[in-house]
Order: sequence, then structure tokens, then C-alpha cells
Amino acid sequence: MGSLTHLNSAVVNGSARAIGLARVILAGMTRIELCTEGLEPRVREEILDVIYEELHISPGEVSSNGNFELDLVSCGESAENAPHLRIDGLPFARVTAERVRELVRGGFRRNSQP
Repeated sequence: MGSLTHLNSAVVNGSARAIGLARVILAGMTRIELCTEGLEPRVREEILDVIYEELHISPGEVSSNGNFELDLVSCGESAENAPHLRIDGLPFARVTAERVRELVRGGFRRNSQP
């Protein structure tokens, strides 16, 4: 993308990230990121199943009310403490499907519905 506009790709990617963050902040949206480093397929599916059961969204989707967004991303984290989950940038290491359910039910979902 950067080569088409003669911009450094780091500038383009940084700008895109900043725009995405601004959209999240302005919209009051909770951004959930499941980091792909060291993520075993079985564990990934268990975690994604829980998120779907609780919020009715899959990776790349936004909840019907616009309160939640879910993405699979490369977080730059060590695979040693995988799986990693970030909620509005707040990192959680070694999460399990059950821990994700607890976070969804007791944490950031407290005042919002999917």
C-alpha cells in the first residue's frame, strides 16, 4: 500500500493503527485481539467458540450493536506465554477458554450487551 502512494509502509501502517484506535475510542467500542503467536489451532478454536457464544462475533467482525470488535493479530509477544489476548490494549497471557469467558462476563462486558 505504501508503495502506491510513495509513503513509507511503517507510516501507512502506523496511521491505519491510529485511525483504528481513534475509531475504537470515539465509538466506545471494546477491541478484542487474539494474538496468533504460539496459538495452537485447538486452543484458538476453543477461545473463539467462547467469544462467539458470549458476544456473537467471529474474527474480523463487529457486534450488531457496535460495542465489540474481534481480530486475530500478530502481537509481537513471545510464544512462551501463549495464548495472549488483548482487550483494548490490556494484555492477558496464558489465557484459557474459561478465563476468556470470565473476562467477557465479569470484566469489560459488565455495562454492555452484544
